[in-house]
Amino acid sequence: IKSFKVQKIDLMTVFIIAAALLCVVINAKITNTRMSFGYFKKVIFFSFTIIFLRIASEEKISKKATRFVLDMNTMIAIFLCMMFVIQREKMYMLNDQVTKYLTFCFNNPNEVALFETCSCFTQGIRTLITKETRPRIFHGILCAATAYFIWESQSRNAQMAVLAFAVLALWIWFPKR
Repeated sequence: IKSFKVQKIDLMTVFIIAAALLCVVINAKITNTRMSFGYFKKVIFFSFTIIFLRIASEEKISKKATRFVLDMNTMIAIFLCMMFVIQREKMYMLNDQVTKYLTFCFNNPNEVALFETCSCFTQGIRTLITKETRPRIFHGILCAATAYFIWESQSRNAQMAVLAFAVLALWIWFPKR
């Protein structure tokens, strides 16, 4: 790994961290949650993750590795769609009880939302950058399905993140056309 010198703070990194903090504050106000250090601890961890990802974005990744990661994400999204259709009720199980939250048998609906948010972003980007019509439609459907799964998990932070991503992606993409 080459050395990474931080000479200036990347504006997008600061924007993402500020947006995450704003989402957490809005969520706390909506739900009347007491804002303590424990409440913000996850934002702190998230911020360091974003900084790490910014540093990692400077590294060169082979096209083969990139393709593998994108294809694995697509296969997992397809698998979750199939499981949702085949075993719908079981996908809402939490602690051996059927709930109103989509869990895909994870321990927490927010964990599902976190994973599905990453998948939604990936499928959304693939929808926008793919030139052929059929793959574009396919990835668009997967993007919509993962967005629906986020809605069903009822994770407000993930829902706000997907909304912000959609607005930002469309704002960046459509002026270029």
